[in-house]
Amino acid sequence: MSRRAIKQDSLELLLDTICNTFGGVLFIAIMVVMLLAQSGHGPENVVPTPSPEELEVQSHQLATLSSEVLRKQQIQASQEALVDSLAPDTIRELIDRRKTLLAELVQLQAAADAQQAQNVAVMANVARTQAEIDKLLTDLKIAQQQESEARTLLASEQQGRVKDARLPQQRQRGEKREILLVVRYGRLYIWHDYDLRLYRQGLNLRDFVVISDDGEQLTTRPKPTAGIVLDDSPECQRAIDRLLGRFDPKQFYLAPVVRPDSYGVFRYVRDRAIALKYQYRLIPVDTEDPVADRGGSSSRVQ
Repeated sequence: MSRRAIKQDSLELLLDTICNTFGGVLFIAIMVVMLLAQSGHGPENVVPTPSPEELEVQSHQLATLSSEVLRKQQIQASQEALVDSLAPDTIRELIDRRKTLLAELVQLQAAADAQQAQNVAVMANVARTQAEIDKLLTDLKIAQQQESEARTLLASEQQGRVKDARLPQQRQRGEKREILLVVRYGRLYIWHDYDLRLYRQGLNLRDFVVISDDGEQLTTRPKPTAGIVLDDSPECQRAIDRLLGRFDPKQFYLAPVVRPDSYGVFRYVRDRAIALKYQYRLIPVDTEDPVADRGGSSSRVQ
């Protein structure tokens, strides 16, 4: 009776010791997990996301290790063949079964390695594509910002070039006499000379040169260095005022001949003529079209 009691007590002590040991190990494991979670160095934070270059290097290393494993497996197979030739029949059956399982395992491992390498290549391609997309998005934002700045600059430039247009109004000229002006080369010329009574005395040779004379009419052309330079300066306004100041707007009207090279600067003449109360009859002509002065005039001005 005493022997059974001693054996039973010893078994209980052994089980108690094993349980206490297991409990201690479990407690330590729980404490380690809690400490890792609190310190922020858990399993999710330990492994950083590899770059595409690191993934490619790891892929090459995986292929090298796979080749080394295959070589060692071949050596092991030759050694197992030697053992197989010396083993009994029962052992040989077990060896054959093991070989079959190992062959299947090798095939599965090779397939897994190939899939892993393909996954690595796909991840690297995805990372490169994402980098290209990020660059394109950055370039798009820059292009949109440049477009917005260009639109703002264009709107400002257009606003700066807006001019108030005065539409021509047709009026009866009455008994007013005509003063022929020529706007060319960005300058203003008066075609004729006038005497003290403001009657025409012929061509203004200070501003014009005679190109040809066939006896019936003169072909003339303004001098590019003569006349009044047309711009928005006060000097230009004063020069136009001096040129037209002796002609009473109640007795004369203006007939400016304007060619394409001076359409833009004609507005200086027009604005000053309106400010001085002149009526005018615009005569637009092409660059080389002749303009004849036969002493007549239109019955209306604008």
